[in-house]
Amino acid sequence: MVSKKAKTPISVLRALQPFVDQVTEYYETVDSDYVLRIIHRDPSTNYFFEIVSFDTSGGKLRFTIKVNPYTDNSVTPQQVNVFSHDLPTHFQSWVKRIKEFHQLRSPYKDKFVEDFKNEFFEEFSDLLKNPQIENGSKPFATSNVLLLDKYFENLSREVKSHDPKGENIEVAEILEDITDLRNNLMYKSSQWVLEKGCWIWAKAARLSTKILNDVVGDEYKVVRKELIDQLWEGVKQLPSHLN
Repeated sequence: MVSKKAKTPISVLRALQPFVDQVTEYYETVDSDYVLRIIHRDPSTNYFFEIVSFDTSGGKLRFTIKVNPYTDNSVTPQQVNVFSHDLPTHFQSWVKRIKEFHQLRSPYKDKFVEDFKNEFFEEFSDLLKNPQIENGSKPFATSNVLLLDKYFENLSREVKSHDPKGENIEVAEILEDITDLRNNLMYKSSQWVLEKGCWIWAKAARLSTKILNDVVGDEYKVVRKELIDQLWEGVKQLPSHLN
């Protein structure tokens, strides 16, 4: 079977080189049905940079891109056609907006969640610096996937217990996030998984003082410490093909 790469003109592959396997603090390249897709690593947003298609007719290479945010004044995805030499400029404009998004303080309730998320994530920062998972760009080992799946299954039950009638929209959102996390444990990078988990903790902590105590109290601090210790062991035992 002819590979997708073999079906792609050399000029297109050359133009795409700067965007392949991008992994930074703010964004990463992910698998996609499109030519290329780069997403904002903050799961609370829907920011992305997609290269939807290419056109080599007429001797000039053009790309159709879809970007969110495309301008400073909109958070609606916009699709445009650009020449290949303009592709880096459009991408850097998107990166600039993503970075500024993190630098600007928010007047909204989300600032509370962001502060908690950062507090939780700090606990995992040393783990993600381990070269065996390439600073968080590789998925976790199977043992870690199973550990995290069990942990968030238990957390899901804990969160549900605070809304037995299923009437709380924020609880429903957290449960949806937990489901999304568990479904992607084997496919997403270790940094994505931990950031998603920390967002879940932060959102849960915002719901009520009872959940706040459950999620950030002494008992859960012990649980997270045990989780981190076991994740370390899983990283040390990564099979050779993942090293």
